[in-house]
Amino acid sequence: MAVTDRVATALACSAVDPRLAGLLFYDLDPALIYPLARWLAHLLSDAPEEKPLIIPVWQGMTEDMLWGRIEPAPAAHPEDPGFRWKPGPVTGYERRPGIVVMSDLALAGRAASRAAVVLLDAEVAHLERSGVARLWHPRDRWLATVRRLDVGRVSAHLLDRFAVRVDASDLRLPRDGGAIAGDPGPFRQAVLMARRAGALPVLSAAGVDRIVQWNPEGTQGSRRDLALARLARALAALGGESEVLPSHVDSAADLIDLAMPPTGHERRGGPARVRRPVTPGAVQVNGENGQVPVVQGDGPRPVARSRDDETPAESALAGPYPEDVVPPRPDLAALRIGWQRALTGPPRGTPIGTLPALDLRDIAMFATLLNAARYQRFRCRRLGCPMPRDQGHRLHVRTADLLSYRRAPQPGYLLVLLLDHTCRDSAWDWIEALAPYLRWGYVNRALIGVVELGIPADDPKNELRASQFRSRGVFDPAVLKALSRRPGRAATPLAHGLTLADGMLRHDTQQAGALISEAFLVVVTDGRANVPLVVSQTALPWGDPVGRVGLTDAEAAANKIKKLHRVRSAIIYPGSRSGRHFAVGLAAALGAPLVDGTLPPVPDFRPQVRPARSGGAAR
Repeated sequence: MAVTDRVATALACSAVDPRLAGLLFYDLDPALIYPLARWLAHLLSDAPEEKPLIIPVWQGMTEDMLWGRIEPAPAAHPEDPGFRWKPGPVTGYERRPGIVVMSDLALAGRAASRAAVVLLDAEVAHLERSGVARLWHPRDRWLATVRRLDVGRVSAHLLDRFAVRVDASDLRLPRDGGAIAGDPGPFRQAVLMARRAGALPVLSAAGVDRIVQWNPEGTQGSRRDLALARLARALAALGGESEVLPSHVDSAADLIDLAMPPTGHERRGGPARVRRPVTPGAVQVNGENGQVPVVQGDGPRPVARSRDDETPAESALAGPYPEDVVPPRPDLAALRIGWQRALTGPPRGTPIGTLPALDLRDIAMFATLLNAARYQRFRCRRLGCPMPRDQGHRLHVRTADLLSYRRAPQPGYLLVLLLDHTCRDSAWDWIEALAPYLRWGYVNRALIGVVELGIPADDPKNELRASQFRSRGVFDPAVLKALSRRPGRAATPLAHGLTLADGMLRHDTQQAGALISEAFLVVVTDGRANVPLVVSQTALPWGDPVGRVGLTDAEAAANKIKKLHRVRSAIIYPGSRSGRHFAVGLAAALGAPLVDGTLPPVPDFRPQVRPARSGGAAR
């Protein structure tokens, strides 16, 4: 079925059954999550003025921003201290149900993750904060997106709360300006008819047996059984049925792309087969605007495995539960504290809380005033002052009331990788040579900058230029993809790559207010620079023979990097003897040691380098 029908059906099921509150869309463009939230709000609203609120939740939100805080308010009488409790966006005891939107589940902060774990699929929510106690029934819908490659970065408890999971990688904005998930009119009519029918359809005995077949004994927990049952019940309600049949269960499994588990013979090592259920037909929704196909598929799909049967193939991530085959990201070594070196200038970092102030820098004014407001009655009575709310009366603030911001530590390290794909071959794996530097970047929470050159491309002009990107850490899928590309061809724009690396290092370490206290540049190349810098920058043909022009440009760019402060460098070459003098000249211009990539690296987390077999440039 089309991706628009799949997404629209999942949203309609959530509108019918409040227990299907969590919807997770795999590989969806984060910019499309808000149009989907508005589409769902149209299904949930009985009148235009009663549309649910759309509540965005992002990474930097704190507990006070999510659950509620004390804010100043006009005093109702002289005894009123002038402060009121204001509930947060996820505290739903004083408002109608809303739609909470999380653009990227892998980037959700701890506060947002805890809120989702507490509220999703919960019968009752109980809040006790700042002297306020509230009790309510959560009825909000939660929409979230995540890349399949980032599933390992999300807690299993958080993923388990999202009952409906849909592959939306092919969903795009409509060109004619229509609704992103199609016309919501027929789905709205079906949802209204299901609500008027009262109770949702009941599960038949055959339907229960079918659910057990899809989720046999041994699966993780019971939430998956409940999610499949609730989704099948919602599909039956949309189709106007009074009972959940096996066909509805098969349709629900096809909606979330669930694969039928292997039989007992296959578990014992028999031939790989996949039991296909009876292919369900289209579940129709009878509305005033006609019939709407809710689910129509060709049955479940098998789960593919790699050749060694240890790691899943890429197609194995296509199911609704990729966390079964993608383990959590391992901690290779203990992370160091973010503040490794005292930097000059004002305090930096995102405020994540408050702490007692040690000096008058970085005072949290609003938190300090709220802290002092708790003692005003006592202080006024002790000093014989008029009531705190009298006109002209000032707030009594003491030194003990001062609070400063607790800020998130900023990364003080930068690791720049210059990867020359033209120096690789099938017999040399550069991961082993890069391992000490990658460990150093991981342990120090370093920002990663990657410069690539010699990437095979369809357009020959693109091979004459280097490309660059930045990453938050070494485990970013973009970094892993850059390290695992296939070898390049002959064009090596090394001068342009060193120029991009120089700009990245200069921006992060040399400008005023730079946060990076130490940077490490690792160049993996054989030193054969056969593309002049002018050709890479202008894409114009070079009439004369290239000769040593590319080498001269590369050495000039390396000499500029050599003069940068707080920057260390190393050159890893593949051990080729025929062109070793190119790498030696580049290392001398860069002032960096030359490392033979064919030798085993030093087994240490620090980026210690081992000199080449016979000489080589050194700092």
